[in-house]
Amino acid sequence: MPADDVARVRAHYADRHALYAARFSFDRPEVRWAWSRFTAEFAPQIDLALRRAAVDLGRARILDLGCGSGRVLRWLMGRGIPSARLLGADLIMPRLAQARRLAPAIGLAMADGVCLPCRDGAFDVALALTTLSSMPSEPMRRGAAAELLRVVRPGGAVICYEFSHKNPLNRYTVAVGAAALRALFPGAEVACRRVTLHPMVLRALFGLGPRVLAALERIDALRSHVLAVITRR
Repeated sequence: MPADDVARVRAHYADRHALYAARFSFDRPEVRWAWSRFTAEFAPQIDLALRRAAVDLGRARILDLGCGSGRVLRWLMGRGIPSARLLGADLIMPRLAQARRLAPAIGLAMADGVCLPCRDGAFDVALALTTLSSMPSEPMRRGAAAELLRVVRPGGAVICYEFSHKNPLNRYTVAVGAAALRALFPGAEVACRRVTLHPMVLRALFGLGPRVLAALERIDALRSHVLAVITRR
């Protein structure tokens, strides 16, 4: 990966931590609600990908690229995937240190998405959750997409969860919607759906309660992300 792209990603997360750490804290009820809604959407996609790959949870091999603090890895362990069959990769050493504290038994690697320290077809599923949309250049995103497919075995899947529209309040992210994902993964089967109540709407209207928020989440125009299952043929 070009050194300037790496520097930009690291600067992004240094700024984000300094400015927004409190906003994304799990101590906030709206953050916990958003996490519960994400996992409710995400869990069936993991299960579907593993069924199609003909592997059960206890034998699944999963990579989380851009694993951050390790919350998804820990959640996967809670669903029955052994820690020895999980690998988290991230560019940011403080985030990997957080992941080590949260999920100490899981393998972790400091690596960029363009050159992963993994053999071809090493995983049944690879995850990129708000990872591609955090990459500042198109060549970086294309390189990461190619690497994600390389390390997934034929019949396995890449699962992406990305911002489908540019966030005007975050200059570090780009939109990676359904069309962009299909272009990044040519030759693969790409199934996309819009999900997630826009974070700005959630924060503004959280006091209205979960029933109202769930109703708002069903309005397509208020959904901010795309969840995609990309099957390697």
